[in-house]
Amino acid sequence: MHQGDKRTYLRLIVAGGLAVPLLIFPTVVSAARSDSAVELSRVATAQRTSPVATKVSKKTPWKLRFQDDFNGTALGSKWGTYAGTPGGNPTTTWRGSQVWVGGGALHIRAAKKGSHVISGGLANYRVHQRYGKWELRMKMSSKDLVKFVFLLWPTHGWPPEIDFAEDHSGQRGVFGAHMHYGVSNRQISRHSPSINTMSWHRIAVQWRPNKLQYLIDGHVWSTVRSNHVPKERMWLAIQTEGLRRSLAHAPASVDLEVDRVQVWSWKGA
Repeated sequence: MHQGDKRTYLRLIVAGGLAVPLLIFPTVVSAARSDSAVELSRVATAQRTSPVATKVSKKTPWKLRFQDDFNGTALGSKWGTYAGTPGGNPTTTWRGSQVWVGGGALHIRAAKKGSHVISGGLANYRVHQRYGKWELRMKMSSKDLVKFVFLLWPTHGWPPEIDFAEDHSGQRGVFGAHMHYGVSNRQISRHSPSINTMSWHRIAVQWRPNKLQYLIDGHVWSTVRSNHVPKERMWLAIQTEGLRRSLAHAPASVDLEVDRVQVWSWKGA
């Protein structure tokens, strides 16, 4: 997550009845933002050299490893829900009861309770790997109450962390991507092109040695090339939490819906 001061992070993930604490030591964030323009890749129109149809190559560096379409009524065994309070954000409490599956989608509801937000999150902690591609199809209610964060989290220690979509405003018009690295928690940040996340979109990250690519609906919108790109094994986490501001005019609840999660391994690993 994108933070700007000294914090202690404590996350508890409940999986199979066991609470597994993830303790992150206090760090000072020194943001290292890029001023370069956002790269939004265009899909080139295929050109034919003859009226005869040519065979399209299906070669890909990715191999599908995991997919969840949330067609049942309960989370699968690869997931664990959060319990506790996000580090640096005491206005939010995570509870497993705020996460459920139904109607062909995963749901996370953030509900206002006085000056507090009760929300949820979950981790695909059994599907961890070094390098790969992660994609989810999502939409979220509007209003300035909560933000969503889709991230990759290391199996051991912290940093690194790859937040490949983090909403900061609650207005669902743009989001950030932040790669955390180093003992002083430095960051390389990008900001997405305009996007209405109140409608369905596919949000993804592709991770290879010294290279990250952030995608919206299959198109690369930014690339990070750096020797600070993580090398540790990581897993996917999906969470919402309250924005740290007045809730006086906030709605009673805000919902995040995810109807598909896919994870590919990288064939070069």
